[in-house]
Amino acid sequence: MSRKKKDEAPGKLDLLPGLRWKGYLKILEERKDGYVVQFTAQSKTEWIYDHTVLTPKQLKDWTGWSKQ
Repeated sequence: MSRKKKDEAPGKLDLLPGLRWKGYLKILEERKDGYVVQFTAQSKTEWIYDHTVLTPKQLKDWTGWSKQ
Protein backbone atom coordinates (compact mmCIF):
# COMPACT_ATOMS: atom_id res chain seq x y z
CA MET A 1 0.00 0.00 0.00
CA SER A 2 1.51 3.32 -1.05
CA ARG A 3 0.93 6.59 0.71
CA LYS A 4 1.35 10.06 -0.72
CA LYS A 5 3.78 12.45 0.87
CA LYS A 6 2.22 15.54 2.41
CA ASP A 7 3.67 17.82 -0.30
CA GLU A 8 2.43 15.69 -3.21
CA ALA A 9 -0.48 16.99 -5.21
CA PRO A 10 -3.83 15.25 -4.77
CA GLY A 11 -5.09 13.35 -7.79
CA LYS A 12 -8.37 15.20 -8.25
CA LEU A 13 -9.25 18.81 -7.36
CA ASP A 14 -12.60 20.56 -7.62
CA LEU A 15 -12.68 23.94 -9.33
CA LEU A 16 -13.46 26.75 -6.89
CA PRO A 17 -17.01 28.11 -6.74
CA GLY A 18 -17.59 31.42 -8.50
CA LEU A 19 -15.42 30.66 -11.53
CA ARG A 20 -16.76 30.74 -15.09
CA TRP A 21 -16.60 26.93 -15.14
CA LYS A 22 -17.75 24.23 -12.73
CA GLY A 23 -16.03 20.88 -12.56
CA TYR A 24 -12.74 19.34 -11.56
CA LEU A 25 -9.24 18.66 -12.75
CA LYS A 26 -6.74 15.87 -12.30
CA ILE A 27 -3.04 16.53 -11.98
CA LEU A 28 -1.26 14.18 -14.37
CA GLU A 29 2.31 15.35 -13.96
CA GLU A 30 4.38 17.93 -12.14
CA ARG A 31 6.99 19.71 -14.26
CA LYS A 32 9.42 22.60 -13.74
CA ASP A 33 7.05 25.00 -15.53
CA GLY A 34 3.91 23.85 -13.72
CA TYR A 35 1.42 21.01 -13.68
CA VAL A 36 0.02 19.02 -16.57
CA VAL A 37 -3.70 18.74 -15.83
CA GLN A 38 -6.71 17.11 -17.40
CA PHE A 39 -9.98 18.83 -16.72
CA THR A 40 -13.68 18.27 -17.03
CA ALA A 41 -15.69 21.45 -16.77
CA GLN A 42 -19.12 22.80 -17.58
CA SER A 43 -20.26 26.31 -18.42
CA LYS A 44 -23.89 27.30 -18.76
CA THR A 45 -24.08 25.82 -22.27
CA GLU A 46 -21.23 23.36 -22.83
CA TRP A 47 -18.95 20.67 -21.41
CA ILE A 48 -15.20 20.78 -21.96
CA TYR A 49 -12.76 17.89 -21.65
CA ASP A 50 -9.18 18.95 -22.23
CA HIS A 51 -5.66 19.09 -20.84
CA THR A 52 -3.16 21.89 -20.41
CA VAL A 53 -0.22 23.06 -18.30
CA LEU A 54 -1.06 25.35 -15.40
CA THR A 55 1.47 27.38 -13.43
CA PRO A 56 1.40 26.92 -9.66
CA LYS A 57 -0.40 30.29 -9.37
CA GLN A 58 -3.04 29.29 -11.94
CA LEU A 59 -3.61 25.97 -10.17
CA LYS A 60 -4.12 27.80 -6.86
CA ASP A 61 -6.44 30.36 -8.51
CA TRP A 62 -8.55 27.60 -10.08
CA THR A 63 -8.63 25.11 -7.17
CA GLY A 64 -7.25 26.73 -4.03
CA TRP A 65 -4.54 24.05 -3.78
CA SER A 66 -0.84 24.86 -3.60
CA LYS A 67 2.25 22.84 -2.82
CA GLN A 68 3.82 24.04 0.41
